[in-house]
Amino acid sequence: MAKQVQKSGLTQRYGERLRKAHESHKEDETEFDTGGRLPAGIENGTAQLVEAGFGQYKKGEWQGEYYFRAAAVVETPEEYRGTQTSIMEPICDTPGRKRATIDDHVKHVYNWLRLLGVDTTELEFEDLEDTVKALKDSDIKIRYRTWKGEKATTGPYAGREPRVQEVWLGAISSNGQAESATTTTDDVDDQGDDDKEAEPAKKSAVSEDTLIRNLAEAADEGDVKSQKKLSTMAKQAGIDPDAVDTWSEVADQMLGGAEASDDGGAEDEVVPEKGSLVKYKPAGSKKSVECEVRLVDEDEKTVTLKNLDDGKTLYKNVAWDELEESE
Repeated sequence: MAKQVQKSGLTQRYGERLRKAHESHKEDETEFDTGGRLPAGIENGTAQLVEAGFGQYKKGEWQGEYYFRAAAVVETPEEYRGTQTSIMEPICDTPGRKRATIDDHVKHVYNWLRLLGVDTTELEFEDLEDTVKALKDSDIKIRYRTWKGEKATTGPYAGREPRVQEVWLGAISSNGQAESATTTTDDVDDQGDDDKEAEPAKKSAVSEDTLIRNLAEAADEGDVKSQKKLSTMAKQAGIDPDAVDTWSEVADQMLGGAEASDDGGAEDEVVPEKGSLVKYKPAGSKKSVECEVRLVDEDEKTVTLKNLDDGKTLYKNVAWDELEESE
């Protein structure tokens, strides 16, 4: 007898649109990189995953629609032990918001699933809900950080106290490190309180090009701190921000210029080139893997690498002296 597949409420409601989003994003590259009840300023905190699944909004503009939510109980810092950190994302159309369609939201959720260890390339559409439910029974621990932006002075959130942002950095691997990759998360609360703030510039798991894009988005929405920061960065890159119409165009010029400048570096020092192949031994690994150089930071003498063995894992902020010549 053929296998009988019973559709859930989630798959019945969104049907082929959800299936198409599933197929579209299950093989995306994992982006690791970046809530509300914890204070800002926590770095490299740890928490135990206790909840993961899909639920339905019981009130508000999205009543009856579905959302994804995961929660973890804080273990460190010690003073906040027992507090929850959580992430949440609608699985429905949300017109007018930063992520406006089912496809946008599923892409975001699938990146989170990969952060938690799910191989979405092997995930069957019919197994989505069971896979998510199984996460909370998998003894997963995550690393997280928190930050808080400045009050907006213009736009719909002018003068409003910004939320503390909780950024999940990924599941902790066997060697005690967060899984390698990058993301920023602009979480949507229960009723879509979609504040858009620029994270203060600092060394973190967020790549510089992602930081520039985030700053540009916030700057275009009127965030003064982001405008000042991006203006300073642009001038350092030899770009006049006053000669460009939008901050997004400033970011385009900055990133275009960064990608074009692969030569230079200290005298007698070999600067890795974007697109070149190298060997790299990840932390906890017994052997080196073949990687492609995706981004070069000459100021910090680090690179971003893509693992060519699995075709998707990214390693951020790898020092040049950790690289080996590819055979």
